[in-house]
Amino acid sequence: MVKNEKTTGESCGKSNCCGKTLSVATLVLLVPTLILSVMAYLKINSVYKAAVELQFGNEANLSKVSEVMQTPAYQKRVAEGIEQQIAQIKTALSDTSANAATDTATDTDTISETTGDTASDSKALDTAAAYNDKLWDENSTEALQNFGLQGTPGNAVIDVKTGKYKAIGGAYPQSAFEEVIAKLQAGETLTTDDMGQAGTLTKDVLQKILKGAHYYGEEKAGIVVVEYSDILCPFCQRHFNAKTIENIVDASNGKVALVFKNMPIAGLHPTAPLGAKGAECAGQIGGTKAYYDYLTQAFTYKVFNGSNVADIAKKVGLDEAKFAACFTK
Repeated sequence: MVKNEKTTGESCGKSNCCGKTLSVATLVLLVPTLILSVMAYLKINSVYKAAVELQFGNEANLSKVSEVMQTPAYQKRVAEGIEQQIAQIKTALSDTSANAATDTATDTDTISETTGDTASDSKALDTAAAYNDKLWDENSTEALQNFGLQGTPGNAVIDVKTGKYKAIGGAYPQSAFEEVIAKLQAGETLTTDDMGQAGTLTKDVLQKILKGAHYYGEEKAGIVVVEYSDILCPFCQRHFNAKTIENIVDASNGKVALVFKNMPIAGLHPTAPLGAKGAECAGQIGGTKAYYDYLTQAFTYKVFNGSNVADIAKKVGLDEAKFAACFTK
């Protein structure tokens, strides 16, 4: 039997006494703490619910995504993604070394132009504006919030009539895109899997995503593939240079279009923002054709600098003064 006042007459004053009661002073101190704890919990819970609704719509969708994330296929995809990131970091380190060599290059350098490591006939342009362009963060946020896409290349196959979409994260083969497109055209409901999440965009969100976009293909196409890409990402280069999406667009008789959005990741590819800025300026100056002509040239480079971005502009027929003015603002 536990000793307390009723059984022994001893005062229950030790802190480890099971029968000890709380003093009024203690209660006065504890109650506010408990109230604050409850309030903190409610606040955190409300933030959590808001985040879930923003990203997934509701907790049921979150549960579905969680189930997919536990599958072996998804775990394999994660492992592959880690390997891709490691490869990109190694490439970035190599690019950084190459870029350092560019800074000390002389007029007698004979390195291949497509590496971006040599001096050129073009005057070097100031690159600060390219690194500070807000568009890169806007595109990155757009890809993540609407499609759950992180990293490059990230693609979203969208039925513009219904708003239904399927995200495809990574340089998947052309057949994977063809299969998704066929299902959307057939009116099938797609599901989240190891390739990426599926869902439905509101009309307003879809219009915002496509506003001012450069279309490769017909603007009135029923299916649009939005590609978020980094020109210097080796996986993006493989994806773009193989014309993975362009081949589908060209064979679709106007039913499928591509919208390419620049999402340079400077942390992995330090000079990628320069190529992205060059492409955006090409689009502003020369329209859609100039935009994709610039991209086609840029995707053959391994590093960019203030000179070779201007060289590409010359190759696609852009006015030098207009390009310089756009690139540096």
